Order: sequence, then structure tokens, then C-alpha cells
Amino acid sequence: MTTPIKDQMDIENLAARYNQAIDLGNPQTWVDCFMPNGEFSIVEVGPWSSSVRNLEVGTWRGHSELLAFATRVAAGGLQRHWSTNRLLTLDGDEIDSISYMTILYLDTSDASGLLTGIMRDRLVKLNGHWRFQTRHITFDR
Repeated sequence: MTTPIKDQMDIENLAARYNQAIDLGNPQTWVDCFMPNGEFSIVEVGPWSSSVRNLEVGTWRGHSELLAFATRVAAGGLQRHWSTNRLLTLDGDEIDSISYMTILYLDTSDASGLLTGIMRDRLVKLNGHWRFQTRHITFDR
């Protein structure tokens, strides 16, 4: 079954809000993109990612853990996040999503500030608005 266009646009707006919130230093807005019991995890970190940005595998659950994580990331310096090539699969009242992620850290002048990965999400509606139930990221660079 095809995901309705309105839901697709709402999810694209959610992704933009999520990316801009962390980039512009607003951790609470980032957290609000998740369900209250939402989960964010870094599943795998490639050798480049771990050596350049000290990224580590981990899982953060619920708004308080998510806020602590987002506050740390937002304080880490200027960065820009993009998510692209989003593929949505409707599963009853929920949606599974897979997309590519690119992060550019602005404190470098070469390719060392560029990270990429794959995001696998489960989205659900809360009060008529899509939110992340889970977001699992694998950094491949």
C-alpha cells in the first residue's frame, strides 16, 4: 500500500525539523520529534566516524535520555544534517522509513568533517502528528 502524499510531506517536515533543531542548537525541539517513549540508537560506527568524531554505539530511550544526548550533540560545534532518498513503507497505522544521512561538521576545511550513514525509522502518529518511535543509525564513513 502506498503512503498517502500528505503523510509523506508531514514526515519530510518532521525530518527537516529534526535536522535543523540539532544544527541550530535546540535540543528540546529535536526531542519533541520523538514519541515520549521514543528510542534513538547508533547501531554501528565506521572506522572513519569513530576516529574523527568519537562517535560511539549507544541507545537513548525516553525524553530525558534523548534530551541529554541532544544537548551534548548540539554543544559539539557547528554542523549541518541532511536526510535524503527516504523510502516509506506503510504498515497499518505505522510507517517504516529508510533514508540516507549526511552530516557536515563546519569546523573542518577538508573531507574529515563529512560523515554518512543510513537511518532506519519506525514512525507513529501522536495527536495527528508523525513522530519517531525508533530511529536507528548506522554510520558507514
